[in-house]
Amino acid sequence: MSLRTGLAHRAARALERRDRPGAAAELLRALARTGGKDAPMLRALAAETTLRRGAVPAGLPALRADLARLADAARYRGDAAEEARLLTRLVALTFHRVEHLDGPGSPLAADPDAFLAPLRRSTSWQALTSPGPELPRRRRGNGPLRVAVVVDADRRFLDPVLAHLGPDVEVHVVSLDGWDGPPLPLTPGEQVLARQALSVESEPWAAELTRRVGDVDLVWVEWCQRAAVLVSRLPLGGAPLVVRLHSFEALTVFPHLVDPARVDALVTVSPALCSLVSAVVPALGEKAVVLPNAVDPTPFALPKTAEAPRTLGVLGWGAPAKDAPWAVDVLAALRTRDPRWRLRLIGPEPDERTAGSRAYAAAVRERLAQPDVAGAVDVAGPTDDVPEALRHVGSLVSSSTRESFHLAVAEAVASGARVAVRDWPTLSSYGGPHGVWPDSWVVSTPQEAAEVLHGGGPQAAAPDFSPAAVGPQLRALLERLA
Repeated sequence: MSLRTGLAHRAARALERRDRPGAAAELLRALARTGGKDAPMLRALAAETTLRRGAVPAGLPALRADLARLADAARYRGDAAEEARLLTRLVALTFHRVEHLDGPGSPLAADPDAFLAPLRRSTSWQALTSPGPELPRRRRGNGPLRVAVVVDADRRFLDPVLAHLGPDVEVHVVSLDGWDGPPLPLTPGEQVLARQALSVESEPWAAELTRRVGDVDLVWVEWCQRAAVLVSRLPLGGAPLVVRLHSFEALTVFPHLVDPARVDALVTVSPALCSLVSAVVPALGEKAVVLPNAVDPTPFALPKTAEAPRTLGVLGWGAPAKDAPWAVDVLAALRTRDPRWRLRLIGPEPDERTAGSRAYAAAVRERLAQPDVAGAVDVAGPTDDVPEALRHVGSLVSSSTRESFHLAVAEAVASGARVAVRDWPTLSSYGGPHGVWPDSWVVSTPQEAAEVLHGGGPQAAAPDFSPAAVGPQLRALLERLA
């Protein structure tokens, strides 16, 4: 980064800290208009400033294409440092959550080939993401199956299955939460450099992470995020590597940075997610298998309250992808059949620090104020006791534009609630909820959802996603790979 760019970047961030993001972006754009070889970098920093405000800047596709061409030129010159800087900016502008996660859809999911075409044409990007050399795999010997699990902080999907792997499976967990070893390369730029490197074995972080993983028969990385990128760079003593991808990671850069040559299986939690990964990262998609989440139904077997039979619930509604206004439309359709129906919104309210979330919150408030549902919606707020919250809910709708499995549906089913599952629009072309939930539960309109929920007959039986059912499937996968 040139001196001018560095000074401009610091000045712009200072303006952002003073809550003047518009002035920060304009400063960077003005400097870019003066020309110079650092103009594309200044334009990229201005675009990032706009994205942090929650808005997608004009001309973003052309800017990404320019950065890809400049990275190629830096690679041709042999300027590895400049290439890495340009790739870092390119990654930030290609996979920003505002464009893919904070709105109703994602251009990456809508048309992966078109969206990724500038990257896939780039020799620099090809070199960054191409598979490394395959390492020899060591087959396990006799004795218990020894598994190392690498996880950051989020273990909510992991713990339910670990206890059901069997007594002859030895598991030790390597947590990166509160990591006290040599600093891990976790920033976007550091992740790019870690993937670029021909070898990381001599790096202190790599040696320490390898030591903590230890001599095992198999390594499991929970979540296809930063930890998966780093572990896929380690030799692991020839142990097979399994990475589990849950949902949002498919629309981030991390699956692209994971070395597919080192991954023996990519576990996805639904057929739709498996198809999406295969379209977005074909080399990793070749390793994809489907293994559903495990949900212990026992805590949810509680008696329903008196108001539950005519109470529709949404569990977790604060993110724009949850599309609470669609659920309110379901309520309106139900109330045309029986005006006693009410809606209960459970979970934190939208975080209005970004433009997308502010617009979503405003849309929710506007819809709640309309006459067909006014006064019929209860905002229950966040809770640490989901089973208790579901006692008040007799029916649940998955109104999301994007899910992978939707744990809330499994929890509602375990509580005895009826369920309607929207054909999640972002993933509908990949199969949506089909293959996870019964076809008769899947709907396309609020009116269809109301028909499913207000119907008198029993629903189709739900699949068994209990740990006792999923655990043996996981055990069989690990045995096959080890």
